[in-house]
Amino acid sequence: MPGCTARQLVIRECNGPGRGELLGTDPDLQAQLDQRYEWTLISRHPWVLRVVTTFPPVTAPALLADVERVFAALVTAGLAPIQAYRSFQSVTGLVEGLAALRTSISEADGKGITSRWRTLEIPAILERLGPKEHPVQSALLESLDEAMDADSMVEFGLARLLDGIEQVVEQGRGEDWPGQCAGDCPSERR
Repeated sequence: MPGCTARQLVIRECNGPGRGELLGTDPDLQAQLDQRYEWTLISRHPWVLRVVTTFPPVTAPALLADVERVFAALVTAGLAPIQAYRSFQSVTGLVEGLAALRTSISEADGKGITSRWRTLEIPAILERLGPKEHPVQSALLESLDEAMDADSMVEFGLARLLDGIEQVVEQGRGEDWPGQCAGDCPSERR
């Protein structure tokens, strides 16, 4: 937005209402976890991706309030706090990962790399390896532009991820759903 500093934009002082103001106390968990707000922000301002994926994270009061509202909705719905955190990070990670992919594709487009990759390199590799060895990937060659549309990937991925989290809540499995390692996560086995 014109006239906004990076700091103002990231802490949502300058970009209209934040997610909390848009959603208020909406009881719909899918609405609470929906990261289209972040997708839109990153789409308008690609540099924001670097800010929101840097550690330690930005801890502006407006951002913390948004995150707390989402966590509280998930815990109230029946998830354990650790599962609320993992759900939020999973959804955010999907959005931020696809934003990084889109940024990379856009940079490659600017250098003419994407078109060459799609029309020459990938078909040549698949032909050399044999289309029968990779039939699905070979079939995708005809619709690579559609397949690589980042907005469609976000919509598809968010819908599936949010449906899954909602199903866990509806089944009352907030404490024991797959993904809760209970001390047996690969990262905890070291």
